[in-house]
Amino acid sequence: MFTRKETLLKKTGPDGIGRYEFLKQLIVEFGTTTSTEAKRQVLANLANFAYDPINFEFLKQLHAIDLFLDQLTCDNEDLLHFGLCGLCNISPDPESKDYIIKLNVGDKVSVSRIIKKEDVEKFTELSGDTNPIHSTCGQERAIVHGAFLNALVSRVIGTKLPGPGAMVISQTLNFPNKCYVDEEVKILVELMNNRKILTVKFVCEVPDRHKIVLFGRLMTEMFFVIAVVLTLCSIASAGEASNSIKSDNKPVPCTCGVFLSGQFKKGSKDQPKGVPVLTQEMETPYMNNAMGNRQCTNKCLEMVRERSARSLSGFIGIITHLPKSADIICATVDRDLVHKERAFLFFKNYSDKWQGTNLSAGREFCCKDNVPYKCPLS
Repeated sequence: MFTRKETLLKKTGPDGIGRYEFLKQLIVEFGTTTSTEAKRQVLANLANFAYDPINFEFLKQLHAIDLFLDQLTCDNEDLLHFGLCGLCNISPDPESKDYIIKLNVGDKVSVSRIIKKEDVEKFTELSGDTNPIHSTCGQERAIVHGAFLNALVSRVIGTKLPGPGAMVISQTLNFPNKCYVDEEVKILVELMNNRKILTVKFVCEVPDRHKIVLFGRLMTEMFFVIAVVLTLCSIASAGEASNSIKSDNKPVPCTCGVFLSGQFKKGSKDQPKGVPVLTQEMETPYMNNAMGNRQCTNKCLEMVRERSARSLSGFIGIITHLPKSADIICATVDRDLVHKERAFLFFKNYSDKWQGTNLSAGREFCCKDNVPYKCPLS
């Protein structure tokens, strides 16, 4: 799987899809697609590519680490999982590791929000603070709760800077001016030091009226990101420990994979050799029987119909529809030579074993040093 940059450049050739461009396409698709399933698959592939040191520089140039970090606050458990995997895989690179866990003095984040009447009403109901100054009863404009403003600061602290894992241990609050409903508030957070106990200062202002409605400082400790990344790195560096992650006996979701004919012996029950050139994982497994296996296969074919013409996450669809499908297949195959091999669909369902379908894309591929060439007729 690992190679030198010189070898990679030689294999890619002047007319092939370079590794950088391929990774860029994946990241662009993750940012543009509205399909959660497509995001899951793209992020899983990016996390896998982050395992190979040859990709470290490409992923750093494409800001993939920021993409992985963004998933730490995602509500989708799978995206969170793949984000963590990507961080773990790329963290052996010293520069990437420092980027993940290091905060720099002077780092700033700003977020703006218009506080609506509905926001104040919901906070009143949640907190039980029914002070009439927070309603329009008897006055033209309701005053926003100071605690609500602090909650907006807390959101930035916990998700942006310092970010996931920040735990506040002390805080000072000052409210020099009133904040009214329908005013736009800008929350600015700045890191003052990056010792074990971080100091952060924050300001909430209403730019239109040039007034500050909240300012203060807080002290926080960081737990989550550093602990998780370093722990996962130590696990990944120990082979036996890494294998033990899979021992939870959870059913394997329906997973579709494309293998070339040189990776398996037709009619044999042995598992295909190596890794699939393309994969697609669904959210859940189907029933652990013949009917469930058919459902999984049909789902794979359904994904082909839906995505083949527009998504890098489609598998057979790429092979049959995209003009440069041979470039993609040859770039991802883990062998130097592929001669007149066909791509076949396999699947996993419930168990972690590939099962063949005998479904093929109907064309042959020829690759040398990860570069496609026209297959001979004979």
